Amino acid sequence: MRTLYSMPAADDVARLVNDAYDIGEVTACNLLNRGFNDTYELGTEAGRRFVLRIANRRTRNEANLDYETAFLAYLDECKVPVAAPVTARDGRHWCLGSFAEGPRPVALFHFLPGRTARHGSAPDAYAQGRTLAEVHRAGQSYAGPASRFQLDFQHLAARPLAALLALRTLETAHRDFFAALVPRLGERLDAAKGTLAWGHCHGDCHGFNARITESGSLGRAAAFFDFDDGGPGWLGYDLAVYLWNKALNPATLNLWPPFLEGYRSVLPLASNDLDATLLFVPIRHIWLLGEYAAHASIWGLDHLSTAWLDRQVAFLRNWEEQHLLTRLF
Repeated sequence: MRTLYSMPAADDVARLVNDAYDIGEVTACNLLNRGFNDTYELGTEAGRRFVLRIANRRTRNEANLDYETAFLAYLDECKVPVAAPVTARDGRHWCLGSFAEGPRPVALFHFLPGRTARHGSAPDAYAQGRTLAEVHRAGQSYAGPASRFQLDFQHLAARPLAALLALRTLETAHRDFFAALVPRLGERLDAAKGTLAWGHCHGDCHGFNARITESGSLGRAAAFFDFDDGGPGWLGYDLAVYLWNKALNPATLNLWPPFLEGYRSVLPLASNDLDATLLFVPIRHIWLLGEYAAHASIWGLDHLSTAWLDRQVAFLRNWEEQHLLTRLF
């Protein structure tokens, strides 16, 4: 019987890290979360802390760790607050682990101190906007390994749409809606993309891939982790991921202005790129739905119930009707 996905025992994960990395004896290994990847917190005998990420299969079908870890190491050298990768014994920033379903990429990162962003905290939003701008500014001079993919329309919408339409349980009304919406979004993007800024993106700056500290030189700082979905792309998309997350909970949309203020404290933001965030919100949502659809064989179809998809369609329809022709802020 073939295995699609396996969950390793924590002591085996610790043994893998001890074999691959020279960080001292791992004495604690705890699963933090399962999702697009499996993430573990590790502690050593000397009291050092790390985070290990074991990659799962993704719709893009390729690990992008040469780029991701090199970009993170570069950002760390530039003093941008990020979770820097740990160099393995063989000199690389990642390795392959052997699992029941086959090899899976494994990467170890330095642990970030701090807390998660507080609900409704404008200073936390400002700090995250500032750090995202620091990522974009430093990225202008990055010259390391190239990404295996770009955050273009094919990656963000066309491929996710294919994953959605491949669901045998997708109702006709949902199928017709998605099949019509994505080309409309593509037409709008085609009309605008020639004027949009392009650069190296975090890819998943939704507000919770950060740790907030109070003792930095700036008073409050945000350090970023989880660049797994990053790559070269439209900077407006990278900004829009934060807006998208807040739009899903409209009571938190008041965090968008301070996030933008923090960004602008480091980099200017052209009006075309700001306007494009409204278009990138539904594109981001299609990307997420496609990731869920692609994981149906592992996570199950309960994550894609008709009632749940009804809510996603309602969000997308309402956003298109209300926000794509006018600026939100």
